[in-house]
Amino acid sequence: MPTVRAYGVLIFSLILLVSAWLTDLSWLYIFFSFSLSLLILGFTFSRFLLLNLDIRRKLPEQIYEDQLIQVELRVRNRLAVLDQSVRITDNFTPAREGRREKTVFARGLPRRGIVFSYHERCYRRGHYRIG
Repeated sequence: MPTVRAYGVLIFSLILLVSAWLTDLSWLYIFFSFSLSLLILGFTFSRFLLLNLDIRRKLPEQIYEDQLIQVELRVRNRLAVLDQSVRITDNFTPAREGRREKTVFARGLPRRGIVFSYHERCYRRGHYRIG
């Protein structure tokens, strides 16, 4: 999802395009193409970094009502060259309403990966889509 800064760069580049079109100045066209290319490269690079992450969740096969379980997240960086910092938000649907989202921030994710775990109580029955 694009950030506020990305929308700002997009609006700025559109303003440059309209200004270049109205005034017919070539340097405004150059600035427009530069800002638009920065936006496209930033979006492409961020998608590339997301594809190089391997995230797995380990849960018990069967969970019963009011059972305390351990949820384990394994995050691994597939490229050793790129040192990434990531924020992972895990949505655990069997938990109570206020405790569903767990957020973890990993700074400098190594290639071998990091393991995060937390305990949660499943308070009601049903089939859940965990993710």
